Amino acid sequence: MRLYVASAGTGKTHALVGELLALLRQGVPLRRMAAVTFTRKAAEELRRRIQGEVARLSSASWAEEAQREVYGAVFTTIHGFMAEAIRHTAPLLSLDPDFALLDELLAEALFLEEARSLLYLKGLDPALEGSLLALYRKRSLAGAFRALPGAEGLLELFQEVLSGYHRRTREALGPGDLEALALRLLEHPQAVRRVVERFPYLLVDEYQDVNPLQGRFFRVLEEAGVQVVAVGDPKQSIYLFRNARVEVFRQTLKEAAEVHRLAETRRHAKAVARFLNRFVERLFPEPERVPVVPLREEEGLVEVHWVVGEGGLPEKREKEAALLVERLAALRGQGYAYREMAVLVRSRASLPFLERAFRALGVPYVLRRGQSFFKRPEVRDVYHALRLALLEGPPSPKERISLLAFLRGPFVGVDLGQVEEALQAEDPLPLLPPEVRMRLDGLKALAGLRPLEALKALVRDEVFLRRLSRRARANLDTLLLLAAEERFPDLEALLEWLKVRAEDPETSELPEGGEGVQLLTVHAAKGLEWPVVAVFDLARHEGGRSEPVLVGLDGEVALEGTEGYQNLRRTLARAQEEESLRLLYVALSRARDVLLLTGSLSERPGPWAEALMDLGLGPADQDPLVHRHPLAGLPPLPSPPLLPE
Repeated sequence: MRLYVASAGTGKTHALVGELLALLRQGVPLRRMAAVTFTRKAAEELRRRIQGEVARLSSASWAEEAQREVYGAVFTTIHGFMAEAIRHTAPLLSLDPDFALLDELLAEALFLEEARSLLYLKGLDPALEGSLLALYRKRSLAGAFRALPGAEGLLELFQEVLSGYHRRTREALGPGDLEALALRLLEHPQAVRRVVERFPYLLVDEYQDVNPLQGRFFRVLEEAGVQVVAVGDPKQSIYLFRNARVEVFRQTLKEAAEVHRLAETRRHAKAVARFLNRFVERLFPEPERVPVVPLREEEGLVEVHWVVGEGGLPEKREKEAALLVERLAALRGQGYAYREMAVLVRSRASLPFLERAFRALGVPYVLRRGQSFFKRPEVRDVYHALRLALLEGPPSPKERISLLAFLRGPFVGVDLGQVEEALQAEDPLPLLPPEVRMRLDGLKALAGLRPLEALKALVRDEVFLRRLSRRARANLDTLLLLAAEERFPDLEALLEWLKVRAEDPETSELPEGGEGVQLLTVHAAKGLEWPVVAVFDLARHEGGRSEPVLVGLDGEVALEGTEGYQNLRRTLARAQEEESLRLLYVALSRARDVLLLTGSLSERPGPWAEALMDLGLGPADQDPLVHRHPLAGLPPLPSPPLLPE
């Protein structure tokens, strides 16, 4: 494998575009390549970049063919590529290539329904559903779980639930199911050869975020003859909770046939680049240290502010937030607009301190919501109901997904166990209860309405609304307003709009409204940048909750109260501590011109505060970047300004 080791702002996408263009110049057609990344938005951005480059180089001998092929070329996500490979080899695997893909939330909901039914039938503790769901979410860590002493019974129960879930979903695959099938493909030599013949060239972006099964998939394809180029930054691997393992990247770095290091940053001013180099040199392992060279001439600014002195941490955080807001207001006076600023936090628990300070000091702010609006359950329920409005005849695998969602959701609210016999049939519709068939017939009447009218009729359905919270009903009002801004020629266009927005969490995340300083978590800020970035609440600790079951990084399963559990807990804690440093690096590297860090001195400093102390930038250090603010000398927070009547 050929590997590019990047740092923030050093042009990962530029490197990928260069690799694709090099293949085109060698006479490799686009149809023989696949470019894989983590979001559909990033994949389409890469497609647009290639399209632009091909247009710019239109006189080249290969350009005309590339222009024809660019729209149909495979620019997709990892799961999208796995699905493409499985469809291409489906007959060899005894599969129907017309399988449908379940989104993660619906797949989990259907698994939980099966778990609850089985626990009820067996008379087992309903609390076990949490442990079963934890196992379901961790399937990407290993091809098979390994029970440590005491966990054998739980694993047997999990396999039983998983079998029932697969019977229920039939030809529909959730993300974990797709990865399991991809591993099956790897065990079939003829299927692997077909994938190699179809895609002899593969480019993978954000390789630091792959999970062990995905890493194995790419490695076996490479061993079989696919030429793989991967790009990533191990310092930005921050998705351990989604089963990403930075060790996959590190192992590839050791074994790669060719390694390129991207070191020039067009993002960072000189002071920010120096600070990042200092951070990386001190806190990251040698193979991952890539000192960046800033190409910009601007000096920039880095400041570290500590609130010190006697007093409780909540009081210090209040003053720390006010101190930060005042500093941002001063930067506005120097020419930066509030919309060019962002404050990043490790945990949403830090946000109330910031909100109070922004309101009290009259500085506008925008709070980014954590969950993608178009993936909220009530919005997805509307999407699935609209799909069923167009249903004609027995449902296809994709329509069957919508039927499952409709039956279990607030429109009907039936226990899927009651209609399991119907769902196993080729055409389940005639076998459903009469009242359910009436609801489905009512949906079909929507197909004759204009798209916005059909949407309005659905979100005003009394049965549906009665089962929703006030917040969910407000979200449906927002959905109507957003849809009213579009012009949909038909219901299919409305469905495509809902589908695309849900698939792209980066664009479907809605701010609370207004222009101002953006407040968001570091995870939400990944991939973004601002001229001014502040990192607030360096003292924050992540609470260590005790879970009834733990899944280790290699698929080991242990129950609370066993020796294996304690060993796993220590191993996971070390992995989380290491990831905490990477999370801080992501936060720091979002800044283009100005980077502000604020923290409060406490008896038990959090991992970010400890990292700053390791750098010689703690509250007791004399570094020129450090500013100390005694708590007693900071003014109280003023009352928020009165709103005009």
